[in-house]
Amino acid sequence: MKSVEKGKKLFLSMVIAILAVSIVTTAFSYFMQGNIGIISGLTRTVVEAILLYFIFKGKAWAKIIMIILLIIVILAAVAAIMISPNIMITILMIAYIFSVYIIGISPSVKEYLKSINNK
Repeated sequence: MKSVEKGKKLFLSMVIAILAVSIVTTAFSYFMQGNIGIISGLTRTVVEAILLYFIFKGKAWAKIIMIILLIIVILAAVAAIMISPNIMITILMIAYIFSVYIIGISPSVKEYLKSINNK
């Protein structure tokens, strides 16, 4: 049971971090690109929030979609950093790498999600 609680806390901490990074990068994009940056950033943040909610509720499909989307963003961030190094993209990439680990690999989060599905 201790692993389940640890997994829940780790998952919720990751949710807060990923949404905070998304909001900060959205604000940064707005200042750099104007309305186009804020529209794409808000869309990304809303989709992430919805998927994270469904993962919190124990939905495996949301976990798979979120991991795929995070990996796509990580690959795009690596390409963007190679072309033009940017601190915001680097921070986003690091947060997403940790998120993939937490959602997909962390034993305590797996235990937590398994306990949610068994309810």
